[in-house]
Amino acid sequence: MRREKVCRGERVLIFICLFIVLLNNPFFFLLFFQVPFSFGLRLAGESKLSGKVIIKYLEQLWQLYTYKYPWFIFVIIALVLIALALLYVAATTVF
Repeated sequence: MRREKVCRGERVLIFICLFIVLLNNPFFFLLFFQVPFSFGLRLAGESKLSGKVIIKYLEQLWQLYTYKYPWFIFVIIALVLIALALLYVAATTVF
């Protein structure tokens, strides 16, 4: 137990030392500069982002989430049912 505390303390000390060295480096702030970027009008051609590409992306996203998180399907179904119930309540409520 004592060894774990010593190791943890040494890691913190090493982290602090590296952080101080990094802050004292004159090139440290060059790592965090912003590059201005602006979108202009297209002069020729069309965008390659079509409806078909968007649908394909959404299909791949769905496959990824249902593979990685199998319970994701149930969450989506529950959210759709809740939204439909809220729409039904809102449509049948008389103000």
